Amino acid sequence: MEEFVIHLKNDVRELEKLTGELQKVAEEWNINTGIAMKLELILEEVFTNIVFHAFEDNAGHSIDVFLKRSGDVLRIRIEDDGKAFDLTRIPPADSLDKDIKERPVGGLGIHFIKEFSDHLTYERKNNKNILKITKGIR
Repeated sequence: MEEFVIHLKNDVRELEKLTGELQKVAEEWNINTGIAMKLELILEEVFTNIVFHAFEDNAGHSIDVFLKRSGDVLRIRIEDDGKAFDLTRIPPADSLDKDIKERPVGGLGIHFIKEFSDHLTYERKNNKNILKITKGIR
């Protein structure tokens, strides 16, 4: 089993660090490009949602991403101390079938997180959001 941890601040500029670290992990663990791109999209969406919506103050907060590979399965755990938010309970966007001009702005990020993940769970523990994502990497 292989593990990797990415410690981030609640600052959108940390997105570059996140994507750089993910690229290193994908290369080291020999994850194919298509799956690596989906993982990057999933984690970018989760991270930016946390940065823009989880905190009601201007203080510094940590967002920690734990990656654990076991064979062909990647388990991801994202932890933050922002306000509680369970994206697994968000219903599917009802505008997916509409023409792009008729769709409201936003709302597709959570759709892509759910669509590209094999399994998602959420829990609130010790005043932290804990989102767990499972993704096959072969």
